[in-house]
Amino acid sequence: MVLDQSVRFVEVATTNPNEKAQLERFRSAVRFRRLSVDLPDAVPPSEEIKHLRAALNQAVFSSSQKWMLPRWAVRRLEDKSSGTTSPRGIINDYRDDWFCIGGVGARYHAEADSSGLIDPRTGCGSFDVWFYKNNEVCFPALSLSSDSPRLSLESASDEILSYRDYFGPLEFTRLVYHVVEGSAEAVYNEISIKNVSLEPASFTFFAALRPLSLNGFEPVESLEYIRDEGTLYSNGIVALEVDKAPTALVMTSADNPNLPTELLSVLGSVAETDPILQGSKRARFDTSYSTPRCAGTAVLKYDLRLGPASTTTLFFISPLTRITKATRGRPFTKTSRCRDESVERWFDFSDSTLSASFPDSRLDAAVAQAKAVLAKKSLAMTTGDEDHGPMLTDRESARVLTALTRIGAHELAQQVGCTVASRLAPSSSTDLNEVLPLVWAVSQVYEYSRSTTYAQTIRSFGLKWSSTLKDESPLATSPTTAAPPKGPETSETEKAAVTAEKTTIEPRPAPTEEEAPWVAQLRRDMEAIATGVVVESATATEQTASPPESKPSIAPVPTLQNVTNHIVRMIVCESLAVLLDAVGERAQAEEMSQISRRLHDHLGDLSRQTITADRMRTLMATEEGQTEALRLLDVLTLPSRRYIDSSLVDVFVDAIKSTMLKRRFLKPPGSERYLPSYLGLRLAQLHTIRSDSDSAEQLLTRALEYLNASHTLPELVDPESTERGAGGGCCILASSDLLLLLVMMVLREEGSDLVVLPGLPEDWFMPTNPLAMERIPTRRGVVTVEVGTSANQHQIDIQMEYLPQELEVHVPTTRAMSMVKVYGGSVVSRVQSATAPHIRLVPLSNNVVLTFHK
Repeated sequence: MVLDQSVRFVEVATTNPNEKAQLERFRSAVRFRRLSVDLPDAVPPSEEIKHLRAALNQAVFSSSQKWMLPRWAVRRLEDKSSGTTSPRGIINDYRDDWFCIGGVGARYHAEADSSGLIDPRTGCGSFDVWFYKNNEVCFPALSLSSDSPRLSLESASDEILSYRDYFGPLEFTRLVYHVVEGSAEAVYNEISIKNVSLEPASFTFFAALRPLSLNGFEPVESLEYIRDEGTLYSNGIVALEVDKAPTALVMTSADNPNLPTELLSVLGSVAETDPILQGSKRARFDTSYSTPRCAGTAVLKYDLRLGPASTTTLFFISPLTRITKATRGRPFTKTSRCRDESVERWFDFSDSTLSASFPDSRLDAAVAQAKAVLAKKSLAMTTGDEDHGPMLTDRESARVLTALTRIGAHELAQQVGCTVASRLAPSSSTDLNEVLPLVWAVSQVYEYSRSTTYAQTIRSFGLKWSSTLKDESPLATSPTTAAPPKGPETSETEKAAVTAEKTTIEPRPAPTEEEAPWVAQLRRDMEAIATGVVVESATATEQTASPPESKPSIAPVPTLQNVTNHIVRMIVCESLAVLLDAVGERAQAEEMSQISRRLHDHLGDLSRQTITADRMRTLMATEEGQTEALRLLDVLTLPSRRYIDSSLVDVFVDAIKSTMLKRRFLKPPGSERYLPSYLGLRLAQLHTIRSDSDSAEQLLTRALEYLNASHTLPELVDPESTERGAGGGCCILASSDLLLLLVMMVLREEGSDLVVLPGLPEDWFMPTNPLAMERIPTRRGVVTVEVGTSANQHQIDIQMEYLPQELEVHVPTTRAMSMVKVYGGSVVSRVQSATAPHIRLVPLSNNVVLTFHK
């Protein structure tokens, strides 16, 4: 349908006033341009915005001059083979370089492209910087050559982005970083112009607020500049704070083709008395502007005069929260001290978490940036906020929280865990299959941090969920004690007898399927196992005591979903038992332990019935079966331990590889061109648990081909070309799975044992550049593992805070097992294997070293 002034949209179905206001601006922009937009019925506001923005991108960008566009749109229009101009219009496919700007534990973050365009994600436009050069306005987005100045990381350890360029004797430096002041957060642009000559020099640049966002067009309906505050409002929201007034300010529409000319011809009142700057220019200083086109643009012009060997510094601040005139408090501090505090926070985070260096140098920066992405996005994307809502599902949040725990970011993991625990309460509408992985992740934060404060904080959380699992679990009774059937009320004597049993959890009536669907399904699974075990004896009894025509009922065959749900409940009960024991809830902890053990006892039969070659071929032939397989893959790799038989894991992996692996990326059901970058890393984690280092290395190496300039992986990749990506440019799930994989390749726990180097590629045992992973957290302390080379030998150095029961250390296949020497431990066995040779030993020292000749 054509949306014009006569068309009425449906009532906005949202309680978020910010989202409602943004949607109305998009509708206004579409009406004004009389665009044709095909909107689905009853579409939520966020989805409607996506459709309207796509139409606006196509209409506005395709008719715009190049200087009006962001860099990615310039590339899309030049690359007709990208396939992104239809049917959804010109969209950002994230194959360009995008950076995430945030802080440790930040609730908000911004995005920036390599040309310097910054989107603070507040719905009020983006910040950009233009230059005056060779008598014309220069736009960095149009400088597409590889040697052009770019916004890039100053250092992987301090998360400061920098942009440098030279204009004769002047050195222009722009530093971009995240700042926290109280509860407020902002992106700082600190711009310094240094005159390196002994003569005075002039310099002109422009700070622009543009109606653009990370995804394209962003409606800007009104603009207002308050001189006394040095504040620019966009759509009634603080979009920019400046510490120095501009010499001129031009407000106009973004599609004004004469804007570059107007910028060169205006002079602000601040500089009217300067004869060098004055010339034939006229004064202009706009303070307000509104447009029904919703394409408002504000350009602050700065004409600077620098003395010999002098430096001028200016601050441009973009708040990351929606601040209005009514809610505006104290302005942000505008000094370099803010940068020092930001750097200090990043150094503290780096020094307290896992650090690593690898023979493949690409991984050094990749690990540093993956940690940074988790630090910037984890709190916001797992807990959400009023404007964005929860941006990850509970299953995805569980993976992010697990990654935080495995890199030793305990303080941040506890902050996320406490926030999640406060909102994650069981209810009749709760889908336990979706929520329980996150319950496990919140609980296991304590196992790694051993923070009694954290345990006490989430004590009620643990009690609520343990009660839910105890009440609804069909295995909450002793294996030899059935739940009492519904019927006459149990006598007080019988109740007392049941209560007196110390080894049995109090039996409860079986809930109906209407009351708890997952309970009924799990009960059927357990009955299927029990029936399969006793079918022969039951049949034999019936043949002697019953008529010949009597036949036993055939139990339903369990599915992969049943196995997944079974494992999740088992590990949740196991983790809750540890948590509850730590806070003195001994009885509840014992109940959780009992349920976990019983689930573990049943798991073998359940998995053997489900994961067979024939069954897997049948299941993987359907989209539903493939979806179930991906969920089981998620659960099998989440705790990084073996819970089902290795032979069954082999069958499961072979089935996935034969049906879902495309050019070493996993292809989920329904996906076509673009595939998730992280699912292949997840499969590599399972290979590591199987000690199949070759397969893990192949998947890892393939994923690394898609690292961008910020050393991060995009959310989606095109397996046919390393030039394309899609989805989020700095994907938190890809960062999480990359970190989980690399940690598991070096070290994982198996009960009370440690498995060292189970997924290490063969070449990494004899590296040119040493491998070192320091401060690897485990449930009992930190471990450091180094693999290096000395004058005449290679060595594996393991340093531990505690002594595990045994160490399983994997060694290269190219060295004779008998030639590997062990110092600091007693060898239990040397296991020769074509793919995973290893030595089992009892550590006698906190430092165990293995050596083998070159």
